[in-house]
Amino acid sequence: MDKDKRDGVFSVIIPTFQNLDLFRNALSSVLTQEKVPVDIIVVDDSTDDTIKNFLEVLADERITYYRNEPPLGAVRNWNKGLKQADGDYILLMHHDEALQNPYHLRCIVDQMQRGYDVLVCDVMVSKDGIVSKHKFSNHLLKRLFLCFPILLFGINAIGPCACVAFKKEKMICFDEKLRWLVDVEWYYRLQRKAKVGFLNKNCQVLSCHGHTGQITQQINVASVLSTDSDIINLKYNNDWTIKLMLKLQRMLINIKQVK
Repeated sequence: MDKDKRDGVFSVIIPTFQNLDLFRNALSSVLTQEKVPVDIIVVDDSTDDTIKNFLEVLADERITYYRNEPPLGAVRNWNKGLKQADGDYILLMHHDEALQNPYHLRCIVDQMQRGYDVLVCDVMVSKDGIVSKHKFSNHLLKRLFLCFPILLFGINAIGPCACVAFKKEKMICFDEKLRWLVDVEWYYRLQRKAKVGFLNKNCQVLSCHGHTGQITQQINVASVLSTDSDIINLKYNNDWTIKLMLKLQRMLINIKQVK
């Protein structure tokens, strides 16, 4: 169906990499969304055909599949997905995330139609079969960070990318030079000069932690944070508030590693 014949089309981007179980769960949580037309963009950085074969059997016309040969790497893969999105509203959801409410996207559309540009929701964390609240799940704290997004350089109080939805006209790409701070720097730019809201607490994202493909399992956080901090300080002309927040994050990471 033509996009211009549908009301409030939602483009959902799912970057994936060689984990069919996680991907299948993420995809299912989008396919079962109610009362909103969705375009699902799968950008696959896998080196095998597992995801491709699964989607060929599924044969759902709402899904557009892109296979990267050779693989692009995480951040470039995310950007490829964003560039393919042409819905009125956009959500980027990694394959280890899943929507928990079948009306999640419908709630976003309703709020966007009331004037919001960006909407942020809660996140729950699943690790070793145990589901718990995100450590920064306090709603007052989260709203503070939405009012002052510069605080995100100190603490990521939002969570993963699936917690952030935005209107098409606000779409920006990730900074491909960054690795650890790539999401918070993206959140910061998304929220600047935008009307930002907090989604109904019944609409949550489940984020799966501890699996082998998780980026935090593959990098030395302290080292990458130091490099990212240098890039961000240069990018924002050594803004003293950003430098202060980055210093705070480095302190918190060091404390965590000591423990």
